[in-house]
Amino acid sequence: AVPPLQVDAMVLESVYPTIERATENRLRKYLGPAGRWLVGPLLATMRLQLGVSAKELRPIDHIGAIKCPVLLINGEADANTTREDAEFLYAAGAAPKELWLIPHAGHVDLHLAAKVDYERRVASFFREMIRRH
Repeated sequence: AVPPLQVDAMVLESVYPTIERATENRLRKYLGPAGRWLVGPLLATMRLQLGVSAKELRPIDHIGAIKCPVLLINGEADANTTREDAEFLYAAGAAPKELWLIPHAGHVDLHLAAKVDYERRVASFFREMIRRH
C-alpha cells in the first residue's frame, strides 16, 4: 500500500495483518505452542537477511488508507492467515469493503475450494466496480 496503487478496486487473498502474526501462525503450525517463543529471535534477524524490518510488513497499518473498494477473501480453515487475522484486517479497512470467508478453504486453495462461487463473486465485485465508474 506504499505508495498507494492507482486502481479502481482490489481483491486481497489471505493477507496477514502483521508479519509477527504471520510468523507466529506458521511457527505454531509446524512446532506447536512452543513455536511462538521463536517469533522474536527470528524476526530480529529479518533486517539483516532481507533488508526489511518487521515494522515495514504490517498491512493492518495501511489498509485503512486504501481508497478503492476492497474484497478481502480468506479461507476459514487457513492456519497461516486465520479467520481472526482476516477479521482484524477487515475491521481496519476503510469502506467500501467486503469480507468473504470461504468454508473449508486453506491458505492457497480458495479458488479450488469454491470454484463456481469464487468466479461468480469476484467477477460480480469487479462488474459492480466498473458499473460505478
